Amino acid sequence: MYVVTGGNSHVFYCETPDCATNVTRVFCNDNLLFSDANIPKCTGPPSPSTVCQHNGRAFISRDTDGPCEFEGPNGYMETKKCRDLSNICDFTNGSAPPPLSTKGQENDKESHVTEISVGVIFLVTLLLTVLGLTAYFCMKRKKDRSQQQANDSDVTVPLEDTQSSGETRLLIVILDCLMAVLLLNVSMDLKPKIPFDM
Repeated sequence: MYVVTGGNSHVFYCETPDCATNVTRVFCNDNLLFSDANIPKCTGPPSPSTVCQHNGRAFISRDTDGPCEFEGPNGYMETKKCRDLSNICDFTNGSAPPPLSTKGQENDKESHVTEISVGVIFLVTLLLTVLGLTAYFCMKRKKDRSQQQANDSDVTVPLEDTQSSGETRLLIVILDCLMAVLLLNVSMDLKPKIPFDM
């Protein structure tokens, strides 16, 4: 429970549940102390002469005698003074768990990015390998057919078949070069993140 620790310290709050959203001004001893629509959340009991909200209610702390009042768009709002036995003034209940440290969040993000990178690299490598093997076997089958036809009919292989076979070889060379460049780039990107033991 909140206990006022100073001889003249007092905490006041707006009484209606969820009233903090309607508070626009706070007066203490008829002096305007707060005039804003954005009330920050309390991280504990409010410091003297500050306004904060907790569990839907607005609070203000004063280190001098005299009443404080909350006002909203429609004027005066019911205001109460915190007492030692009031659950409303308990700033320890319902507190959120401490957030993860920034370092922990960064480590989680790095491991997630690394997992995604490895997955993408694997899929791209697999795709390029399948394409390369498909092109290789297509070229080999076409070459075997051409040789079979040439041997069976003693007819020379048409120039058109030879050209398409050469185009297939060119495609394989291009795919191999692309895969080598991709793997080189990926290995360079991963080097700082993955230590190598020699």
